[in-house]
Amino acid sequence: MNDNRAFGLIPRRVMNGAVIVGGLLGIVLQAQFRWSILTTFLVTLGLCMLCVGIVALIYYPRRQR
Repeated sequence: MNDNRAFGLIPRRVMNGAVIVGGLLGIVLQAQFRWSILTTFLVTLGLCMLCVGIVALIYYPRRQR
């Protein structure tokens, strides 16, 4: 099967874990600061992207050896 997904070298479980961590952080921050729905969505999206970026930065150099 041809796998054409972004960040294809990172295992799917690791990627899912990074998105889950970002989502949970967004939920915790929303409960703390009582943001609106739009603010919560944007912050959570940013946190998920940040977590995936960190995983990619950690994982790609290890994979290229």
